[in-house]
Amino acid sequence: MKDFYLALGLLVTLLLTSLSGTAQSITLQAEQPYYFSTSFQVDDIEPSWTDRILSAVRMDDQIAGDQWVYPQLIERSEQVYVQVRATDVADNGVERRVTLGQPQQVVVRGIWDGFFGVTYSWTLAPQPEAAATEWTDIGYHFVWGQPTLSYLYRNTVDDPNVTGTLGAVEVTLDYAEIAPAVPQAAPNQAPVLAQIGELTATEGEVTIIILRATDDAAEDELTFSASAELPAFATLTDNGDRTASLRIASGAGDAGAYAGILVTVSDGELSSSETLTLSVAAPVVVGCVPISILPCEEISLPLPVKFSFNGDENGIYDRNGQGIGFTMVDAPSNNLFPATPANHNVPGMQPELLTVVGGKLVVHSTKGIHYQKPPASSENNSQVNALGVRHRGTRYVLCSFG
Repeated sequence: MKDFYLALGLLVTLLLTSLSGTAQSITLQAEQPYYFSTSFQVDDIEPSWTDRILSAVRMDDQIAGDQWVYPQLIERSEQVYVQVRATDVADNGVERRVTLGQPQQVVVRGIWDGFFGVTYSWTLAPQPEAAATEWTDIGYHFVWGQPTLSYLYRNTVDDPNVTGTLGAVEVTLDYAEIAPAVPQAAPNQAPVLAQIGELTATEGEVTIIILRATDDAAEDELTFSASAELPAFATLTDNGDRTASLRIASGAGDAGAYAGILVTVSDGELSSSETLTLSVAAPVVVGCVPISILPCEEISLPLPVKFSFNGDENGIYDRNGQGIGFTMVDAPSNNLFPATPANHNVPGMQPELLTVVGGKLVVHSTKGIHYQKPPASSENNSQVNALGVRHRGTRYVLCSFG
């Protein structure tokens, strides 16, 4: 039987009754807390269920306008959470997960400072003594004069999309009147993923970043995961000790921004996450520009030149970061195909068009013009990957396509 009653909105369906069913109100005294307790249980929710307010208490002072404090249930990813809000007080974002099928008690504490403010805090795990209870701050209401608690609201609106019960709704100056007889276990809270921030890496280099998470429950086993937006050259490994290793091993041609990477840590029930962008930069070349990424003293080879194309040779690299043996490329006088070189310092080198495989070097050529001396026009000598070596100060272009 659906017997859970929740209002559509506090200011829409206010059915007010005075405190304790009488005309009595409570006048707050300086530094004396009052406690506003609501007992409830949620058994199940329908997919169409939305946020609902449980109860509310109104505070009056000499300033016109209603000042309410109220617990409400909210839905997040098919889970139910409780949050306490106050009129005109900014949302602090704190939510506590509700365990379905179990009795719950949310208690709000308000304290007037004797001057101009009433501060609020709340808990979903009240203890037998107020001092032993962990309170979460909400904020404060500005007041003028001595405030009073005038009205108590208990929800009486039927909602067929949720099953449960709404129990006692009470306001008192004596915490013992609403305190549980035995200590209450704190509800499970989501693990906290330590902020990761901006991710940066460089082509051809391996970067390892350690991710960390914490959880108040020492017995919770945390697991890390990453969304499909994580590029193939990056891997996330759960270390099993509340840390994970993000290994980034980008290769030639991987420079760019990879957005929308969602990294999540979960305790099996609750989770927290961060959406990241990985920025991969082209390597900063300090080589023998503009013909090689290698230092000038390393591009000279003795003749005759012979390469095995097994990927273990030095020289410039292919699309997979494997050395191809050739140590230089002749720099084109004009970059046309492609118009933007992979490496601005060595504009004739296009690693994504080179592949070492099976003892062969495969070169995919783009449009280009054979080198002419002197160039016939500014569009001549536009060939990329004109591979070669240097011998005793002389350049030898050994592989050119036109």
